[in-house]
Amino acid sequence: MLHGVPPRGGGIPFACAILLGLGVQAPTARAAEIAWDRISPFQGCLAAGLDKWLEVQVDTLTNEDPASWRIDDRAVAAWTIDALAACKAKAGGGDEATESRFTKYMAQWRRHVFELVENVRQQGKPD
Repeated sequence: MLHGVPPRGGGIPFACAILLGLGVQAPTARAAEIAWDRISPFQGCLAAGLDKWLEVQVDTLTNEDPASWRIDDRAVAAWTIDALAACKAKAGGGDEATESRFTKYMAQWRRHVFELVENVRQQGKPD
């Protein structure tokens, strides 16, 4: 076994639900997180939803799933609007500053997703 390379079938799954369903595992990577001043229930909900969304995007791209070609600005904008509405309902409201910061973060979705994909691919390369 090479140093730093998990054994076949081992390692920490990055996208548990998707990857385990496919029987594939990938190394963990993290995107630049949103720097919240405080963590409110609204922000926690957005962060949890974002983590799940990023996992799915990275999984489809690293596994070269044809579904990865369906993601575009319009789809991300729709997901962002839905996430904000769902988290407002779940948390009993939101705030403009959080919505603005989250929306600005999501506006740069490509950078976040492709940095994660690159990290996963780099971690998977042998030394």
